[in-house]
Amino acid sequence: MIDNKQTARHLIALLGAELLGKEFAEMLSEEEIKEIYTLSKAHDLAHIAGDALSRAGLLQGEAVKAFQKWQYLALYRYQRVSYEISELRRVLNDEKIPFMPLKGTVLREHYPDPAMRTSVDIDILVHGEDLERVKNLLIETLSYRFDVEEGHDVSFFAPSELHVEIHFALCDEKDKRTLSLGDPWENAHLKEGSLYEYEMTNEFFYAYTLAHAAKHFYVGGCGIRPFMDMVVMRRSMPRDEGKVKALLDKAGLSAFAAYAEKLCDYWFFEADCDETIAFMEEYLLAGGAFGTVEGYIVSIQGDKGGAYYFWRKVFLPYKSMKKQFPVLNKCPILLPFCHVARWFAIVFTSRRKKAAAQMKASQSLDGEKTKKIVDLQKKLKLG
Repeated sequence: MIDNKQTARHLIALLGAELLGKEFAEMLSEEEIKEIYTLSKAHDLAHIAGDALSRAGLLQGEAVKAFQKWQYLALYRYQRVSYEISELRRVLNDEKIPFMPLKGTVLREHYPDPAMRTSVDIDILVHGEDLERVKNLLIETLSYRFDVEEGHDVSFFAPSELHVEIHFALCDEKDKRTLSLGDPWENAHLKEGSLYEYEMTNEFFYAYTLAHAAKHFYVGGCGIRPFMDMVVMRRSMPRDEGKVKALLDKAGLSAFAAYAEKLCDYWFFEADCDETIAFMEEYLLAGGAFGTVEGYIVSIQGDKGGAYYFWRKVFLPYKSMKKQFPVLNKCPILLPFCHVARWFAIVFTSRRKKAAAQMKASQSLDGEKTKKIVDLQKKLKLG
C-alpha cells in the first residue's frame, strides 16, 4: 500500500485543479515533485499533474523534462485516437452500419481538454449480425490487422498500432452486473446529426461506467481515473437520478456507487472521510492504473488461503475451460486432457513467470491485509 499520504493529497489537488479549474497554491520541494511524478505516472496521469504543476510555476530542472515526456505522449495518443475514430466513423457511416462508441472515446469529449482523458484503445459496439461485415471492412478498407476474437469482442491493430476492439456484446457472460443493466441499444439514441452513430442515454452510460469500474476494482483496483470520469459525468452529463438509481439497484451496484460517490466528494470536493473511504483510497492508490496482484488474488481466494487459490488456478471451472477449449462443448469427456494441455501451455510459454509470481504472492499474502480487502469487497457488495 502507498506510504506517503501527503503525496496522494498533492496529486489529487493537482488533478482537481485541472479538472475543476481550482487553484493549486501550495509550495512543493523537489523531492515532493519527484514523488508526485512517480505516483501520477503509475496512474497514467502524469500529463495532467504536469500541466497543473506548470500552471502553478512549480516545474523546473529535470522535472520539466520528466513531465513533458508524458504531456507530449498524451497529445500524441489523443491525436492518434482522434484520427482512428474519425476513420472508423467514416467507413461505418459510408457502409450504413449502426455503431456506438464506448468508454474513453465518449468520456474524453466531456473533459475540460479532451487530451486529458488518455486512452490506449478504441471500443466500439456494433450489432452481432453486422460483425462479419465490420471485420472485413476494417481489414480491407482500413488495413487493420486482426488480433484475437474473444467472448464479446474482436480486437484489431490499426496501421498506427492503436488497439481497436469491436464489441458485438457489451460484456462477456461473466460480467453479471453489466448484463443486468439491460440491452444497450434499447437504452441509446442516434447522436445528433448522425444517421448511424448511437450514444447511450446519460443514465445508462453512467451506470455502465460504474459497472466497468466495479469489475476492475474487484479484481485488483481501477486507479484514480474512473473517479475523475464520475466527476466529469456529474458536471457535464445531466441525468435523471431516479433512473440511475433503478439501474444501479438492478445491477447490484448501489453500494459500490454510494462509496464511489463519497470517495469522489472526499477527493475533489473536500468532504469528510470515514474508515471505509480511507481504505478504498489506500487500495486504489497502491494499485496504480491496473490494480495489484494481491487484489487479484483475493478476488479469487477470498479469505480461504493460498491452497484454495492454487486449486482454482490449476483446475479452472468447466465454464472457463469451455471458452479456452471449444471442443468441450461437443466432447466434455476430453476435460482432463484439456487441463493437461493448458498446464503445458503455461509451463512452456512466457505465461510461466506470471503464473509463478501469482502463486508466490498468494502464499505470502498478509492475513490482515487479506481480511481488510475481503471486508471492503463485502461492504461494497462486490464478488
